[in-house]
Amino acid sequence: MRCLLLLVAVCSPLTQPSLAEPRLSRSGNYSFEVPRAYQAVLQGQYKPALAKMTGRFYLDKPTYKLGEPVFLYFEATNAGPKPQSVIRINPYSPISGYTIHLSNDVQPTDSCPQISGGGSFAYSSQTLAPNAKLLEKILLNYEHPITAPGNYNVDARRNLTRGSNPDISFLDVRQQLRFSVEPDSQMDANDLKVWTDLVNSSGRQKSYDATFVLASLAPRSLEQTLLDIFQVQPFSPLAPMALHRLNTARSIAALATIVRVTEYGNPIGFESARYLAETQDPQWFPLLLDVAKKHPSDGFYMYPMAQSGGNLAVPVLLETIRSEKGMARQIAISSLAFTGSRAAIPPLLELLRNPDHETSERASSSLEYLTHRHQTPPTQSPQSPYPMWHAWWLQHAKTAHIYAPT
Repeated sequence: MRCLLLLVAVCSPLTQPSLAEPRLSRSGNYSFEVPRAYQAVLQGQYKPALAKMTGRFYLDKPTYKLGEPVFLYFEATNAGPKPQSVIRINPYSPISGYTIHLSNDVQPTDSCPQISGGGSFAYSSQTLAPNAKLLEKILLNYEHPITAPGNYNVDARRNLTRGSNPDISFLDVRQQLRFSVEPDSQMDANDLKVWTDLVNSSGRQKSYDATFVLASLAPRSLEQTLLDIFQVQPFSPLAPMALHRLNTARSIAALATIVRVTEYGNPIGFESARYLAETQDPQWFPLLLDVAKKHPSDGFYMYPMAQSGGNLAVPVLLETIRSEKGMARQIAISSLAFTGSRAAIPPLLELLRNPDHETSERASSSLEYLTHRHQTPPTQSPQSPYPMWHAWWLQHAKTAHIYAPT
């Protein structure tokens, strides 16, 4: 099933994303330009470099309680006679050099792209003296669902790059690890007290790290604690994720409050709107509609409104397409993909015939999202697939499966 997920930093509690309009691509991703210096890092195209570095991954124990934070550690050692400068990047960033898969991860497909990790493109360099070590740890619960008892296999890879040139890798470590979650043991409020105590630490980084752990785990045993934390810090970048994962009536209502009061342009508002739409609760459609009408040129608000409204959003979007011009009109065309509505297909077929190149391209992408079909155009014209789409719809209008975002 095609998961219409934002591949942007707005999905991360650790970064401030670009406010550029997220473009709907044919492959199912939202694309933003990656800094050129990191393209080789993302693509795995490294130039070999001579350096004596060793590295390993490890876990601090083999067995965990259900709901316990699971940290994966990476240790690199400068085994050479000279100092080595290495890149330090937020390990949750998509350009960090980490590739981590758990055996229960949803497998990415063309129709259901996996969301990328969070974090910004900011980096620093660190010089390791001979025999000095670099140690980083990653909270696996943040990006991977460790929500059931059983055995988990971890496939971890780290490409460590030079501080002077992020295109050059001098250590590539890949390792398989395994841990288990006990079936009859679960973390409770007392077990998590070490983290709740640190939230109120005078040390800013310690407090943030503890809040990050609790937000990632979001145990219902700490519902009131989490609500209190984010009532004091309503605009914390961790709030949307924590309230979404907590998934109680009060936490979802708190998400709605963030959407209501957040100033335009704040990524916390974008993320909260997206999570609110994912609840599929019709009570939130009026709120998301109200916000989207104020910002019709912004997909970060229009797409959640369309997803939340479904069939109800289609006439709203069609009216926007008829009455608006420029970006607002184009965003409305793309938003039809999020409705999961059969009623969106006929107007999209008409828009596919539009002589305007962008209008036709967006209509084509939306049709592909809704149907999971790809009509290969015989020419470069985006309008050229129309006869094939039209013929297919005449035959399958009543029976074709229409896909909603998941």
